[in-house]
Amino acid sequence: MCFLCAGCFHVLDDGVIEYRRLRAPREDGATLIDPPWKAIGRLLADNLRLQSECDRVVGGRSLRDLQSDTRSELIDAARQYTTTYANVSVPPTTGESPIVCTGHQPELFHPGVWLKDFAADRLAREHRALSLNLVIDSDMVGKMSVRVPTGAVADPVLESVPFDLNTGNAPFELTRIADHDCFESFGERAAETLAPLVADPLVRSFWPLAIERSRAGARLGEAIAQARHRQEIDWGATNLELPQSRACQSRGYRWLISHILADLARFRESHNCALREYRRVHRIRNAAQPVPELHGDEDWLESPFWVYRNDMPVRRALWARRSGKTLMLADRAGWQYECAVGGDGDRDSMVEQLGELTRQGVHIRTRALTTTMFARLLLSDLFIHGIGGAKYDQLTDAIILDYFGMRPPAFLTVTGTLKLPIPRSVPRQGREREIAGVLRNMRFHPERVLLNGHAALPQAQAWLVRKDAWIQSVQSAPAGHVSAAQHEEISQINQRLSAMLDDERERLLVEQQELSRQMRSEAVLGSREYAFCLHPEAKLRSLMLALPAKKA
Repeated sequence: MCFLCAGCFHVLDDGVIEYRRLRAPREDGATLIDPPWKAIGRLLADNLRLQSECDRVVGGRSLRDLQSDTRSELIDAARQYTTTYANVSVPPTTGESPIVCTGHQPELFHPGVWLKDFAADRLAREHRALSLNLVIDSDMVGKMSVRVPTGAVADPVLESVPFDLNTGNAPFELTRIADHDCFESFGERAAETLAPLVADPLVRSFWPLAIERSRAGARLGEAIAQARHRQEIDWGATNLELPQSRACQSRGYRWLISHILADLARFRESHNCALREYRRVHRIRNAAQPVPELHGDEDWLESPFWVYRNDMPVRRALWARRSGKTLMLADRAGWQYECAVGGDGDRDSMVEQLGELTRQGVHIRTRALTTTMFARLLLSDLFIHGIGGAKYDQLTDAIILDYFGMRPPAFLTVTGTLKLPIPRSVPRQGREREIAGVLRNMRFHPERVLLNGHAALPQAQAWLVRKDAWIQSVQSAPAGHVSAAQHEEISQINQRLSAMLDDERERLLVEQQELSRQMRSEAVLGSREYAFCLHPEAKLRSLMLALPAKKA
């Protein structure tokens, strides 16, 4: 394998992992699409060929059969789920139609994340495929607020506008809205806070959709995700949606988790070896980056899954201990469950037992790497990542290559940059360093400034000649020896020369102060990270519906 430096990997025909360096575009309205749009058709065709030729067996079943059954089950589930809150007309497809998939947490993310959904829709139309968005609702709910800029353009500030109470750190799928008054008033409060800078944010028309879904009984994440999906449909996108929690209840998911749990020692070795190599090449010393290792404790092994319960919505690592054909599962906090593993070619019993856990209110969910592993191996023919996902999924590539012994299907990376439409003075990059350098020269080497065509050069000639003579005397002295008289004379000459630059210095100090102010303002107003709903609808649509767009 060829591990280079931070970026993402693509696997070549000979199984070598090739480095791809990706960075979010800086220019407002620019997109990053990797590989380029014109090459996606070939990438999709390669993935389809790879899957058609796959002869791997997973838990006694061929991967191709498992793929077929899983896709059929989950596309039906996605159609049923989507129609509970939206009227979406999916273009005609066949049972053999490719599936383009993406996914993200049900959050108020920035426009670059949202662009993945529109890319999935566009690709599905171009390649007569189905497009599906997985709502990753097993992740923990973070801050119940959105950062909103406000104040004057010259001196903006950030305010946190809450949309609910912080009631604990539970997964999205189990988090209900705690303060409905706070939730329902969020749209107006966010718009009012933003009003000094942006007059017409989407949140005014978008948030009523979230309120409607919450009044229909949707949980917090569901209300936000379903409102966002309704907005996409209004703009012509026809993706299906499915929460990860629903996908994890499918038989295909339970089959894959059964296979990994029954073979956990080998999977853990592949996972940790790939992770150690990644850290070595990228010179990462943080034991939590990009993900922690899977640990072992005597006979217990940590798995790449989470577990939590309806009566205890705290997400914990799922641990397993195998003894012959018996597997003990635990969260290391009091919960345990014993299940029969079955023979190497028989996972039916274990699959059924995992289904029983779901009915008991115990939820086993994939972590980041296994979420995209599941989506790429069993659910989709082309998965769309953002930059963050593309970087960590290089580990998934390495694990698939080692653990499953197969070339992983390639993925697409899509993101974009959209900035709030606020007229402002953007400081020239590098100018602050230039000014700092000139000010330092004015103090210690004023001749450099004067000799650069400065207006005070004629008056300074005599002093410049005198300084040069003193410098020559210093250079001709024994190595390392500078007399006090020499040092004092040169310092006095510098002071006289520097005084001739007072007017220029004052002008630069004023410019430096203004640049500092502009940079503080730009740090607030020039961010690409603001929630999509804070942007005006027209500008959002111009980014979302213009694919393929200009390169960064």
